[in-house]
Amino acid sequence: MRKTLLLTFLFAPLCSLWAQEGDSISIAASLFYRARGEFHAAYHQPLGDLTPALFISQRTEAGLSLRYKQATCYFNIQDGRVWGARAVTPSLLEGWFDYKTPFGELRLGRQTIQITDGWLFMAGRYGKTGLSHDALRYTLTRPKFDLLAYGMANASSEKDPPYQRDKPHNYKYMGVLRARLLQSFGFMGVVDVAQDLKQAKRHYPRLTAGLFVEKLPTELLSLKAEAYYQTGEAYQVKKDDGTSFAVSAFSLHSKLLVRTKFPFGVGVDWVSGDEEDDAANGKQHHFDRLSGSGHGFFGWMDYFSLSLSEVQGRGLRDYSVWLYTPRVKGHAAECALHTLQQDKGKSPILGYEFDVKYSFTPTKDMRLEAVCGAFYATPAYKEQVVPTEGKTGYFVTFCMQYAPRFLHTLPSH
Repeated sequence: MRKTLLLTFLFAPLCSLWAQEGDSISIAASLFYRARGEFHAAYHQPLGDLTPALFISQRTEAGLSLRYKQATCYFNIQDGRVWGARAVTPSLLEGWFDYKTPFGELRLGRQTIQITDGWLFMAGRYGKTGLSHDALRYTLTRPKFDLLAYGMANASSEKDPPYQRDKPHNYKYMGVLRARLLQSFGFMGVVDVAQDLKQAKRHYPRLTAGLFVEKLPTELLSLKAEAYYQTGEAYQVKKDDGTSFAVSAFSLHSKLLVRTKFPFGVGVDWVSGDEEDDAANGKQHHFDRLSGSGHGFFGWMDYFSLSLSEVQGRGLRDYSVWLYTPRVKGHAAECALHTLQQDKGKSPILGYEFDVKYSFTPTKDMRLEAVCGAFYATPAYKEQVVPTEGKTGYFVTFCMQYAPRFLHTLPSH
């Protein structure tokens, strides 16, 4: 905190030289600190090892923004580690320049991308470090219409050799277009292009397109739903070689909430999967959720990762039921029951997960949270996912988060 405030006061005299008569400059410093203790048996991994484990992880961020007229500069440094582990070098999470015009807003540089609740794009708030992209963003907001567009490109070095990295930056180029009407529904399309690992001029384009709903014309019901179809070419790398597949896949993410005194809801998350002979025929029916969140979907225990490699690309369905308590003086709780089913093959039910979360917000800058969960594996989980001696995994976490923000405005001359 001291270092961030010191930077603010160091910037202040310099920024005052830029301001013209009648102008002002705003300098904002932000901090983010989270410590989370975890006790688990087979949390975040298949049920092969039920040995209990206890550890504490932390995440720290320090950000500084400078705003003058329609222009804003911002950078954010992050550090994430497990207590007692080898030190990790802090990295640049965000560093961008933003300019507002009457025809929209432009942002250029390294930035996090969070679209809705992270089905296809997420900022990575749960993990020890966040996720960002080097991109150009354009936004346009009107009373009955808003538009969001991204353009991204990756290169390993100035010589631009063939680019191929692990998720979520395994694209050479990517473009995103999202249009929303009446703050309720709209369309989103994503084109991502992978580059051949050995032939730099060979590219594999893929299209992901679909519709979404964010609001219903009633106060009693709340619906968030998005459905996408994916087509084109997928490029997969194994060791030092790559293979392309013809893609035809879909996904659905939906949640309907009934706003009563104790709100409740139902949800369906569905990712299509491959048939047994798809790989041999050069086909892929497994939907790729791009840069989506690996946490918060298919249960909070994270037994199923973003790539769904645990089910060998066979896809997954999650039918969930939710119950919430009203927030009273900063206190709130929620619970969820997930029924997880494989999409292809015999489509067996793999297991059931029950999660409970309690949160308390004593101030606007601080949040305390406790989460627990248990996963019961069916015999099909043992057959389809991983052999396991035990059938139930569990976890408990306690989290403290502190995120203050300091604003300093330099007066005009």
